[in-house]
Amino acid sequence: MATRLKHRKRTIASLILPLCLGVTLALLLAFLTRLPSYSASLPPSSSAQSSTATTAQDEIWYTRTQTVTLHAPLNTQIYTTVYTTTSQIHIQGFHTDDPFYNWFKLPSGVVTRTALCSPTFPSTGTCQIIWNAPDYDLPNVVFTGTGRATIYLEYDAQNLASRDPSGPTIMLEYRVGPADKEFILTNTVFFARGLYGAEWYPIEKGISPGGYTYGPYDYRLTWTFTRTSKVAFTIPFHEPLLGSDLVVEDIRMSPTSPDVGDPVHFTVTVRNIGPYTTGRPILTEIFVRPVISGPPIVLTDHYGGWMSYFTPTLIKWPPSYTEFWYAGLGPGEAVTGTTVFTWQPECVEPCDVWVKVDPTYIQLGVGYEWYGQNPEGFQCSLDASMQPTCPEENNNLRGLTHRVYLPIVMRNG
Repeated sequence: MATRLKHRKRTIASLILPLCLGVTLALLLAFLTRLPSYSASLPPSSSAQSSTATTAQDEIWYTRTQTVTLHAPLNTQIYTTVYTTTSQIHIQGFHTDDPFYNWFKLPSGVVTRTALCSPTFPSTGTCQIIWNAPDYDLPNVVFTGTGRATIYLEYDAQNLASRDPSGPTIMLEYRVGPADKEFILTNTVFFARGLYGAEWYPIEKGISPGGYTYGPYDYRLTWTFTRTSKVAFTIPFHEPLLGSDLVVEDIRMSPTSPDVGDPVHFTVTVRNIGPYTTGRPILTEIFVRPVISGPPIVLTDHYGGWMSYFTPTLIKWPPSYTEFWYAGLGPGEAVTGTTVFTWQPECVEPCDVWVKVDPTYIQLGVGYEWYGQNPEGFQCSLDASMQPTCPEENNNLRGLTHRVYLPIVMRNG
């Protein structure tokens, strides 16, 4: 009996001891896991402020879509250094009731085409357009009202795109949007030019920012931002009509003293001694004129040339020697072509031969406005006689003059 009682006590002790240890460990574990609840926590007001700040930071201020069009100058103004642009701006969710953000600083000398404002929220909201408000930098336009609106603004400017007179690069630069707000932006630059073979093209290594799409056949650059603040755009373009300098390097004819009706073979070499490509194909024309007529007037006189005798006076180029315009010449490049011309009855009297080279004008039609001459160099003007003042335009003509030797008359003494 005593043995059983002792055994029972041992059994109970063996059960109680692990139970006590387990309870102790559980309490200890619970205590440890509750320790972080005693650390300092943000007060409710601070938490609310954080939530409000996050909401403000996440807010999209508005959605903006805009197009900037770079316009080509008139052909008579090809040497201009200032270019006209048209900006078309469309904004949804515009804050008309915020005096810090409901206005635009316009470029100086701006010509405004259109400004529209339609309230969207609340539906009973108002929107008013104010030009050159005195409280803001001039010139300006203010879209003021009682809520959100959809606005449209279109204007022309002449200070966004310019060219350094010493080179062919056109720089287009402008900024978009507020610096301290985030918005959705689609920005497109359009630069079409209706002059075949002389299209503008962007210098891609100088474009900023990156991430644009470029369609070389529709002449536009497009950026799309799902979230951005103020963006500065820089786009350089190459003006292909400026920077070449074509000269007639050599003229040869065979035979050198033809008779009327003889086929005369001409071989002509032309070179681009300018720092840039011609931008378009080149055309070279020979003039066969009586000596008494003198040299052709460089700009408009085609007597003795293609207007008199048509395509036989136009040099034909390799490789086929059938085409009379050549693809174009880069800096320092030269090309040699030929033609066969039938010596004309006008040359019973002595005739001289002249050769003129130029970027092609036949493809441009009679409406080309640079007085029959295509521009070279970087800057030029016309003098009182309507002749160009720049050396690149005055070295395109070269003569091959034939000296006439009378027979020696022997007299009897």
